[in-house]
Amino acid sequence: MKKRFMGTTIIADGISQPLDDFETKRNNNFLIVGASGTSKTRSFVIPNVLEATGSYIISDPKGYIYDTYSDYMKDKGYEVTTCKVTTQISTKEDEETKINKIKVKINKLAEENTNVEEST
Repeated sequence: MKKRFMGTTIIADGISQPLDDFETKRNNNFLIVGASGTSKTRSFVIPNVLEATGSYIISDPKGYIYDTYSDYMKDKGYEVTTCKVTTQISTKEDEETKINKIKVKINKLAEENTNVEEST
């Protein structure tokens, strides 16, 4: 059987993990959390975006990653979308409506991504 190359996720400088979950028997999802200024973007997000070997949902409140790397990702064949949530919420009902809309959009993106992965 032909070995498939699925790329890697860069964990740290010089440390990476293969994305072939059949080989590694690991889940390939990452949630990166840290205080402001702890190099999350510089040390994890940007190197992995430049690898362009996975699917990404990135919280980018300042728009830096989008502004800097969206054209690069589009050139690599990615569909790049944004979900802006910076508008003021005036009432509890408005807040719940906005949260539900965000959940629907995230679920739609996840469903589309799953359909693309299944067809490849």
